[in-house]
Amino acid sequence: MTNLITRLQTTPTGTRELDAEIAEAVLGGEVIWQQANYTMEMYPVRKYPSTMHVDGYSREPVLHYTTTIDAALTLIPEGWSWKLVYEPEYTAQGPRYCVVLRNAPKLEHVAPSVVCSAPTPALALITGILKARTQCTTSQP
Repeated sequence: MTNLITRLQTTPTGTRELDAEIAEAVLGGEVIWQQANYTMEMYPVRKYPSTMHVDGYSREPVLHYTTTIDAALTLIPEGWSWKLVYEPEYTAQGPRYCVVLRNAPKLEHVAPSVVCSAPTPALALITGILKARTQCTTSQP
């Protein structure tokens, strides 16, 4: 996941390819690409085993994690809070958004906060969320 986080920190905008990689890394299953009926646009779908479907697999569209804050928030670890800050003069490349995620006091084995910045609010948030999830999984007591 560290390679994915590095790419998210350097990309100027979110893409469906990054969304698909995030879904595969965090939620598991296989990501396949399907064609929309009316627009003929290709979009990622997460395919995973399910006993509720005839063919034994469920398919659900991958959310737009790198372009919408609502989608990114579906992956925030339990017990973490977040704050988004706009920094108009952060770098020479232009304005950036900075996100600070703080963990709950009950998670003593995890660092108290994660700070990330990116050109868009959704990219800053999903990068911070993935860093927080990495901390939660690698530093279990």
